[in-house]
Amino acid sequence: MTVKEYAFDAEIQKVPDLDGAYVEIPFDVKEAFGKGRVLVHASFYGVPYDGQLVKMGTPCHILGMRKDIRAKIGKQPGDMVHVTLREREKAPSKGGRKMAKLRKMLGRADDPEIQALMGKMETQSKVTLARWALGCVRKRYLPVYAEACPADNRLEELLRTAEEQAAGKLPLVRLKEALRQARNLPGELEEQPAVQAAARAVVTACGVMQTPTNALGFVFYGAAARAYHQAGLTASPEEYDRMAAEEFRALGESLEQVLVPEEPNPARLKWNC
Repeated sequence: MTVKEYAFDAEIQKVPDLDGAYVEIPFDVKEAFGKGRVLVHASFYGVPYDGQLVKMGTPCHILGMRKDIRAKIGKQPGDMVHVTLREREKAPSKGGRKMAKLRKMLGRADDPEIQALMGKMETQSKVTLARWALGCVRKRYLPVYAEACPADNRLEELLRTAEEQAAGKLPLVRLKEALRQARNLPGELEEQPAVQAAARAVVTACGVMQTPTNALGFVFYGAAARAYHQAGLTASPEEYDRMAAEEFRALGESLEQVLVPEEPNPARLKWNC
């Protein structure tokens, strides 16, 4: 079966308040492909990119354009770019391992590194844990999501809301509403395990002020995001566990740097693991 290729010229659009960009699709995607979210093989002046056609609060479907691709072709928002795209199928499993069998999170509550993290968390206030968690996901996991979805600023907006709430600039009710709106976002990413884990890590970390034990929950998702992003989706379970342990140690070191000595109001943490 021949797969139809589409070609067009489009102006590069900038994502407001972010270093992201996208192009608008100049035809009816649902009519062309029979569905509203489409995985595609695309190219910008011949530079390949695997992405998806989606609506992100935009009047039409869009295709994200990563920063590294813009650098390769010497184009920035406001410039015109030549785009080609065709539909792609979900990647088949490799080495006999099905993508669906990848763990959604890595690590166990009885891991030594996790036990050490839990001990440190039990000495700290909810605010300290929230600010630490938000800093971690902004630095370590949001970039994994932004690389794959450069035109989508929903996680950035959620994270910004959580940061302002943790700083005392917004009421908790505003954060709760933002979390409610974002809760289904990771479910859109079933075909991208690393990106989905990163999204889960960010959403979970943003809920620490509401649910303090999320300070541990985001760690497991974050470990999966880093491992799948760095090692790919067909590494051995042992390799993933090794990488997760490294991530837990790195997170423990970052928490150590922000610990408040003799914190008078430690969070009440009831571990359900």
